[in-house]
Amino acid sequence: MDRNSKTIYIGVGGRGNDLLNQLIAAGEVKRGLFAVDTDAQTLMKSMSPKRIQIGEKETRGLGTNGDAEMGQRAAEAAREKLLPLFGSGENVYILTGLQGGTSLGLVPVLCECAKVADAQTVLYAVIGGETPTEKEKSVLAAWRTLAGELRIWDNARIC
Repeated sequence: MDRNSKTIYIGVGGRGNDLLNQLIAAGEVKRGLFAVDTDAQTLMKSMSPKRIQIGEKETRGLGTNGDAEMGQRAAEAAREKLLPLFGSGENVYILTGLQGGTSLGLVPVLCECAKVADAQTVLYAVIGGETPTEKEKSVLAAWRTLAGELRIWDNARIC
């Protein structure tokens, strides 16, 4: 993996990888970029030089179709593949949406891997509107305990 970088950016699922592509296109970041998804077609669209498909067995490369349990099974099965992304003391930025099964299942596993590696984690979560829905509030409450810092973006303001 990219051991020269002390900061890594991980795009999770469709929305997270859209955000990662925006950072790359704007020239904001050039190193330490990883796209992770269960959907092979979405992953192929990533501009990231490092793409990691998870859940091949669980989803057959077709994504989770919003199924958080399938996303969690895919993430758990890929834990050993994901752990080497994190180096001790690194800063990790996880970019994600809140609606897809890949994001809902994978973000907790990534945060746990970062914690094991003693990496500092900032989670950027994109909500669908100006205020979070009840479902999004529930997810955000759970994620607040996982990441060192949680930042919430309104989808309309970053497009």
